[in-house]
Amino acid sequence: KATVTAQPRRRMVHLLSYVPEQRGEKMQIVEEPILQRDLQVGIRDDFRAVRAYLAPSGAELPLVKKEGRLWTQVPEVRGYALVVFEDANGA
Repeated sequence: KATVTAQPRRRMVHLLSYVPEQRGEKMQIVEEPILQRDLQVGIRDDFRAVRAYLAPSGAELPLVKKEGRLWTQVPEVRGYALVVFEDANGA
């Protein structure tokens, strides 16, 4: 599951990769992470990001503009990862 949030000069993509477990009629508990490798993550290029990285580690990710989107590749997600797309004036 991917969710995008925004801050001034940043777009963050939260990646969740867990197996939900049904407990009761309406409750799902997330307990077991799923390992995902080489995920392609993209956002519209109207944001004009100049770099992408993983938070909080700061590990740089490749950034490619293609077909109206900015793309990066996340080497590994084990349950959760946060990808930050940042413009030239980002902190």
